[in-house]
Amino acid sequence: MTSLFSATLNQIANVSVVRRNPVARPNPNPRGNYKEGSATTAVLALMQENPTAFFTEYQFRWKTGFSHSAVSWALLRLKRNGQVDAVGNASVNPRFLRYRLKPKAPNA
Repeated sequence: MTSLFSATLNQIANVSVVRRNPVARPNPNPRGNYKEGSATTAVLALMQENPTAFFTEYQFRWKTGFSHSAVSWALLRLKRNGQVDAVGNASVNPRFLRYRLKPKAPNA
């Protein structure tokens, strides 16, 4: 029994630990690039048709055909990237947001 145990310990001791340096891999979806056919591109295209209009999340769902989850994530992503303004809807409840494209700054 001890010979089996010592043989196992010898094998473990002889194993060298291989550590690889992490390879830097490019991000296939960098910030600001959206996949064609995604909810984000559909929401962005709808806003670009009417850049000054405000839209509710329901309007995006109805006009794009995407689910609540897909449209909500798209709006969060666009808001995080600074492409969309989100304003509380005072006529219903300030927690319900209306969205529109951020106006582009004029070139000085």
